[in-house]
Amino acid sequence: MKNNGNFKNAGSSRAKTWRNILLILGAVALIASYIADIRDPHPGMETQDNRPFVEQALKDGFQTLHARVTRVADGDTVYIKDDEGKEARVRLLGIDAPESKQAYGVQSAEHLKRNLRDAEYHVQVIYRGRDQYGRIIGKLVADGKDLNLDQVSTGNAWVYRNYLKDLQPGDKNLYLKAEDNARAKRIGLWADPNPQNPRDWRREHPRN
Repeated sequence: MKNNGNFKNAGSSRAKTWRNILLILGAVALIASYIADIRDPHPGMETQDNRPFVEQALKDGFQTLHARVTRVADGDTVYIKDDEGKEARVRLLGIDAPESKQAYGVQSAEHLKRNLRDAEYHVQVIYRGRDQYGRIIGKLVADGKDLNLDQVSTGNAWVYRNYLKDLQPGDKNLYLKAEDNARAKRIGLWADPNPQNPRDWRREHPRN
């Protein structure tokens, strides 16, 4: 009888140990899931929404990457971190927004921030390469919206005509038409009857 009691106690102890292990593993899985949700509460959503843009970009010979915007420098420049943790600066292709110290510069940057906030700062970057400063020159797409085009259509940036040739084939006319519409409606920076082009402002305010 004494031996049977020992066997029962040993079996009960092993069962408790396994239960504890399973509880710990369950807790670890729950914590890992919670952390993943914090990092990306809607995994894959952006890629799904942006798929038409990505497919067209690949057809046009562009590259794409998924990233999270970490900082907005101004209305046409952001800092990103990609899925591998690599950081980069992105200059928005085909547009030229007012500089930070220029008239309407703050409003332009704020408009871009609002769009990024709505997308929880997740973007698809569509690009061909980098410029002489090491910046990625590309288009930001978030929740199925071309943010470069949106900056132009809402009167928060000019079309950068010097670089129209670098746009995707289908974007050139879209961007030009968007600027014409914003100008005609006098929205955003076009509320000023004579807004200063950022290129001219930079010429008058060279960096030391």
